[in-house]
Amino acid sequence: MVKKVMALDDNLLNRARAVEFLALTEQMDAKQALETLVAKSNDDIEALEIMNIATQLHDTKGTVFNFPLKSTWSEEYKGKLNPKQQKNLHYWLSNRIEYLQQ
Repeated sequence: MVKKVMALDDNLLNRARAVEFLALTEQMDAKQALETLVAKSNDDIEALEIMNIATQLHDTKGTVFNFPLKSTWSEEYKGKLNPKQQKNLHYWLSNRIEYLQQ
């Protein structure tokens, strides 16, 4: 069932959580799957949430990720964020990427 969610669910966060479960239970290497999900994401906050899953795997399993910085992440978020929240989102995206490459 988890592999089906990972492959077919329309919600990228559900797919990322399935990848996380499979990685934590030693059923797969999450690197490529999570990098692909972030690349597919068109939502900055969703991408950050997927990178937070990657961070947990980085910290517990030592997985190193290579997320490229998308040019759209330097644009204003299309959701409802005030300027401070917008600044924090950009800060977290760039710092999360830098951390996961270590």
